[in-house]
Amino acid sequence: AQSMGGFVKPGGGLYRVQLGPFATRGEAEAARRRAAGAGYGDARVIN
Repeated sequence: AQSMGGFVKPGGGLYRVQLGPFATRGEAEAARRRAAGAGYGDARVIN
């Protein structure tokens, strides 16, 4: 996550990975695809 400009927050036995903020939804979707390709298969775009 850190190598993609994000950070990891532990909580409740799980880890939340957050990337962004992004200027457009398209940028966020591109980052989601990169995250999924890096092994974060459950990556989602939220606002």
